[in-house]
Amino acid sequence: MGSKTFATIGRALPGRRTIVYTSRPEAITAEGAEATSEAPAALIARLKKEGAAGLAVCGGASIYAQFMAAGVVDELYLTVVSKLFGTGVPLFGQELDVSLDLLACERLDEQTILLHYRVSGR
Repeated sequence: MGSKTFATIGRALPGRRTIVYTSRPEAITAEGAEATSEAPAALIARLKKEGAAGLAVCGGASIYAQFMAAGVVDELYLTVVSKLFGTGVPLFGQELDVSLDLLACERLDEQTILLHYRVSGR
C-alpha cells in the first residue's frame, strides 16, 4: 500500500502481509509492516519468487498509477458508490492507455457496485 494510505490506517493489516511503498523505508516503524522503495516490477517479481499470490495494491492515484504504468497489474476492482461530491478524485495521477475486459459486476448494496476487470492491453 502507499505510504499515505498507511499513515491513514496507522497499522499493519491483520492477517495479511503489509508492505508499505515509500521513498523513505526507514520512516515506517510500525510492528508487522514492511517498507520498500523497490520499483513496482522488481517488488512484484520478488514477492512472486517468495511465493506470494493474489497481491493487492491499495492506496490512491499515485500508487495505482505507478503499478499500472509498470505493467504489473493484471486485474482491477473498482467500487462505485452513488454519490457525487467536489471536483472528483482522479483514479490515476497520470495519463494511461490501458484496455480492460469486464469480468463481473456485483451489486454490494443499494448504493454500491463492485466492477471486476482484467487488464487486456496497453
